[in-house]
Amino acid sequence: MIVYGFNSQCYKCRMNTYYYTYLIYNEYHLDVEFPIDFNFMRRVYAEMPIHKDDPFFDLDSDELNYPVMVLGDNDYMDDMIIKSGFFPNIKKVKTRLSTKHYAANTCENCGALLGNYHLRELITDKFLKTNRPMERVRIL
Repeated sequence: MIVYGFNSQCYKCRMNTYYYTYLIYNEYHLDVEFPIDFNFMRRVYAEMPIHKDDPFFDLDSDELNYPVMVLGDNDYMDDMIIKSGFFPNIKKVKTRLSTKHYAANTCENCGALLGNYHLRELITDKFLKTNRPMERVRIL
């Protein structure tokens, strides 16, 4: 599993902090590699069980419709990252909106929770839509 990372501003303290995540195609459990093969991504999206009857994939959409798992989506991969000891700002958290604990980044400066939806939005806007490579931080 490839662990990617990028800098972005914390919503709370406005300081730069580092976000970490994996990018894994749903269904196939393959690492997303850059540059992204959008034909393959569309096929993965169309094959996801919830989309088989009505496949929809729109690069211009503001919807978070990429068929990619990120940090917090898979307990096994989340545990691998946390147990590796390389990412001290990733913690298991539970918010009032979530029904279970999940892995999430926390701000390196103020400790604020940088949740899964926020992470997915940043990845979609900064990297997936633009097909701009993310930094490979480590392979686990």
